[in-house]
Amino acid sequence: MLKNIIFDIGDTVIDVSSWKNNLSDVLSNYFFKNYDINNKDFSLAFKSAMAEVNNEEKVNPHIDKINYVGHALAIKLGLNYKSEQDIKRFVKSFRNRNWRLFDNSEELLSKLSKKYNLYAVTNSRVETVNEIMDVFPIRKFFKSIIISEDSGMTKDDGGLFKFFLQSTGLAPEECIMVGNDLVRDGKAMQFGIPFCFVDRKNDFSEGGYTFKITDLNELCNILNLFENEHSGLPKHSKFYVKNGKHGLGCFASHFIRKNERIMLFKGPLITYAQTKTKEHREHYFQTGPESFQGKAPLRRRPVNHSCDPNAGIIGSETLIAIRNIKKGEEVTFDYSTTMYNDSATFRCSCGSRQCRHIIKEFRYLPEKTQQRYIEIGVVPKWLLKALAIK
Repeated sequence: MLKNIIFDIGDTVIDVSSWKNNLSDVLSNYFFKNYDINNKDFSLAFKSAMAEVNNEEKVNPHIDKINYVGHALAIKLGLNYKSEQDIKRFVKSFRNRNWRLFDNSEELLSKLSKKYNLYAVTNSRVETVNEIMDVFPIRKFFKSIIISEDSGMTKDDGGLFKFFLQSTGLAPEECIMVGNDLVRDGKAMQFGIPFCFVDRKNDFSEGGYTFKITDLNELCNILNLFENEHSGLPKHSKFYVKNGKHGLGCFASHFIRKNERIMLFKGPLITYAQTKTKEHREHYFQTGPESFQGKAPLRRRPVNHSCDPNAGIIGSETLIAIRNIKKGEEVTFDYSTTMYNDSATFRCSCGSRQCRHIIKEFRYLPEKTQQRYIEIGVVPKWLLKALAIK
């Protein structure tokens, strides 16, 4: 039974990195205003300082990056100690002003804390975590926060997760890890903790995680799946492949409950042009405005379309039951829920009473049908964003 949710903080719950994208421009304006330094000298010094801090961070994850950059810039530009301290204060102030919460994080944490024990496990410095918690009122939602600098261990080799389990006494099967770093946060799986990967760019489709979401608003659906799958249901495959009235299809090998996960679609990401090749032509579905998942998922797991489906995709690759499915019933989903940009048009012969006869992109569905799919959570966030649907 799921009792505990472990969150990464930086770039999972709170955007702590995007401020760096504008750091060069902001600092250059600061330097030109306060010091007699030309653009070329500043650019060279800044690039060198950032390269040094990135290399140092690989060795020492607890490095104070702001102090390091400020010190390196002052040294490279021949500035005095007072100027170095001014630079550090300026960068720290700019950073703190530009931190922001992701995806209604505060509301989500508040909601989840009423049902689960929430923990934070983070590769960070104590001072930085305290600054974050001073800016955002989220500390109250966490039962405890495990910080790598405190423990002397990091996520990089899994040591921080081992320390977390030992210090809390929790059972790994009663936990789930939620984070944005496929490598570091994924180390939780080495200790039997399922990992929900927050892949906001939807760049990865090949393994290293238990579940994948593209923003935190999808997490509640994943938690429902997790609880359904760990509630004494059979552990063997939920479907088998055989020939049906529409060719190969997937059929339920036992009774499948509503909201239960049926399968994961995992395969190579391909471009629209590649979908027209012989290799992928009939074995792909759309995972983003310009991305598609190729032949691996649908060729091995040929899930057919229906205008009255019993399943749907949440996140970008998880097929769940949207109603109870009887043993032997064919598993289907509505292809239109993943279609955008007039990527394709198909004839439909599903034979249901709701059959539309033509399968087209989501925007052409009847408004009531669109709203129903949105309400049950089987329209991906990237598609709603692309169509400006809230």
